[in-house]
Formats: sequence, structure tokens, C-alpha cells
Amino acid sequence: MRRAALPGQVMPSLTNVEIVVDVRMDFEDQEVYEVAPVAMLHLDTDTNTAEIWFQASKSQMEQLRKDIDAAIKRMEIAEAWARKGRAS
Repeated sequence: MRRAALPGQVMPSLTNVEIVVDVRMDFEDQEVYEVAPVAMLHLDTDTNTAEIWFQASKSQMEQLRKDIDAAIKRMEIAEAWARKGRAS
């Protein structure tokens, strides 16, 4: 219980993520000229004042995925290091 409470002690904690994909169209002479998908993201927290809305391109979403994967890997390394330190 104590360990589970640690991440939420200082800042608002993430409670929900909503992602929808929108399609943006550019027209030229009443014809669709270009189409681009855009992710619309909503991040909700456990406070009433800390909500984030933003949009991101496909390349930004791909970079976000890489950043999240890297952060998860670091968290796994930190957990392993902590377990090793407690076992000694």
C-alpha cells in the first residue's frame, strides 16, 4: 500500500487517456487535395484543474510511443535495481 501511494504524492496522477483520430482535409478547386490524420488526445488526472487536451501528427505519435517505451524500460530497470538493493 505504501509503495502504491508513492507515485501520486506530489503531482496530479494520470487517471484516463482518451485518443481519437480526426482527418484533416485540404481542398483545391472544390476537390480534396491532401488528407492528414491527426490524433486528438485528452489526458485526465485526479484533480479538477489538471486536464490536458492536444493534437499530434502521426510522426509525433510515433515519437511518443518510442518515448513511452523507453520510459517503461527505465522503470523496469529501476524496479530491478530496487529489488536487488533490498535483497542485500
